Amino acid sequence: MGPGTGYFSLHVARTVPHGQLILFDIQREMLAKSRARLRRASVTNVGYAQGNGIALPFKAHSFDVAFFVAVMGEVPDPAACIEAVGRILRPGGTLSITELPGDPDAVSQSDVTAIAEAKGFQIAEVFPLSRGFTSNFRRPSR
Repeated sequence: MGPGTGYFSLHVARTVPHGQLILFDIQREMLAKSRARLRRASVTNVGYAQGNGIALPFKAHSFDVAFFVAVMGEVPDPAACIEAVGRILRPGGTLSITELPGDPDAVSQSDVTAIAEAKGFQIAEVFPLSRGFTSNFRRPSR
């Protein structure tokens, strides 16, 4: 979600063993920049979708993983976005949220955890970064 120019997307796409990496952004321009970057690198297992993070245009339980890098602070309603992600993740799926130092809109680890847990996610692991973090959550296997 919110891949921007695709800076992290190249590495992620190359590590997807099966299926596709779907880049989703509200800004068509960012998707175009991501597409150009990945095309130059001959990466072909990527799809692109535009929209907002609350009305996700995907079928329920259709994703194994959803990840955000330096995006939560840009989302107008983080709780509604996390709820929408919960709908599209398969049971047992992973929600990964990374916030980085230097981002003036960064959301704190405690706020991310509170939002995700309030939407039914369970914390799985946290990786501290220098002034940042990656928190991985699991969607319960109901």
